[in-house]
Amino acid sequence: MVTPGGHGEASVGTAATADAGYRGAPRQSLGDHPAEAAPDSDREAAAGPEAVGRFVEDLDALRRQIGLLISARIDQAKLSLRRALLLCLLAAVAVVGILALAASAVVLLVVGLAGGLAHWIGGPPWLGQLLTALGLIGGGAALGWLLIGIWRKRSLKNTLRRYGKRDDQPAAG
Repeated sequence: MVTPGGHGEASVGTAATADAGYRGAPRQSLGDHPAEAAPDSDREAAAGPEAVGRFVEDLDALRRQIGLLISARIDQAKLSLRRALLLCLLAAVAVVGILALAASAVVLLVVGLAGGLAHWIGGPPWLGQLLTALGLIGGGAALGWLLIGIWRKRSLKNTLRRYGKRDDQPAAG
């Protein structure tokens, strides 16, 4: 450490010599005054092995800090991935639950419809179930056929409209 008179030797590892020669200015401790800084000869003496040692220590500390930063970023990415996976899993469970509920409702509705139909016609339960199944299959086929026809008409209409716009444009040339 530098003595109060501004003269004296700097010992290894003190605040006054730790950065001596590093970026061209000596490091000062809290109690040191700028006027009491080490003279140029002390700065030149500290610029040798001590500065290299300090530089190596700083590089090692920087390497550790970068390692901690990278580790923290990796942990943050893992946590985000875990949260996203959990949300996807919860959404999948909710969808399966809703689909099971809807399927149960449809089955109960069809069974009730078949039972009611069998009672109404005064026949056995299997006849009501058969008629209900044929009605549902026929109704689904008719609905599909109707939707395909509507889609084909719209597609044809859009195609004719596109070609009509091409005919209205003047020929380039």
